Amino acid sequence: MTNNDELFDAKMKEKFKKELNKIPEDINEEFDNILSTIKNKGDENMKRTVKMRKTGIIAASILCALTITMQTAFAQELVDKIIKSLSLSNITIFENQDIKWKDQELPEAAKGKVFDKDGNVIEKITLANKDEMYNENGEKVFGVDSDGTLITEAVQKENMEKNAEENPVDDVIVKDPKKLNGYTCFDVKLPTYLPEGFEFDYAEFYKEDNGEIFDGGCGVYYINNKTEEPISIFQTYICEESSSETFFNNVEKVKVNGKEAIVGDEGIVWEANDVRYLMYTSFGKNENIKIAESIK
Repeated sequence: MTNNDELFDAKMKEKFKKELNKIPEDINEEFDNILSTIKNKGDENMKRTVKMRKTGIIAASILCALTITMQTAFAQELVDKIIKSLSLSNITIFENQDIKWKDQELPEAAKGKVFDKDGNVIEKITLANKDEMYNENGEKVFGVDSDGTLITEAVQKENMEKNAEENPVDDVIVKDPKKLNGYTCFDVKLPTYLPEGFEFDYAEFYKEDNGEIFDGGCGVYYINNKTEEPISIFQTYICEESSSETFFNNVEKVKVNGKEAIVGDEGIVWEANDVRYLMYTSFGKNENIKIAESIK
């Protein structure tokens, strides 16, 4: 792979791994197997560490590149469920059927240690209880490792700190929305319309192995501080190396400021002035189009 490919691949795995701490171990392992086969080509493919439904994380947020080699039965099931694809000049969006939730048996070491909100012992992780699991101290449990370790907020923090030590990140974080230009080979555009309660959080510009800032893309993030709901907007210079693929559900082609766009349940993507914009939200198609049209 080229230096840019390696940069994207490493960062994508690092960013996803933080969120994967919350996911049941068997799904985590399948996801890791898929990640290991992806040759990533787009900066948006490295950053989906937003609030995602754990039951749909594979179908909704695996971000693929020009070629994908699927090695596991679960991964092959993902490919087999692709029912539609739509493309712009620099990206293809696949639509697939939902991967159904499968109950997860707790490891022996964790049995009797996980409880529901009413204090009842949980024997297996189900669709009904997956978001309401607690340990004996009342701490929320986001998942259970194969060795029986309960993934609480404290464990997540410890894992992230350990990962940060082993894989230090020195990307450039900019908190002032007026100081975003000069890092990329294009002007970074921001929306003039956002749903109520959202405000600019930060923009992230990625460094290459040689310490230079990669000028082909960035991520822009908004947050609702009351609900902690995010908006992620990835802006990428259109070239052969940045061509990409991803998954949305219920995709259709629409227009954004007269330009062809693809919208789905998870977000919207469009191209303008040699830049690809890929935005992830949970607002629905009409609101996504409205936000997109305010970026000019």
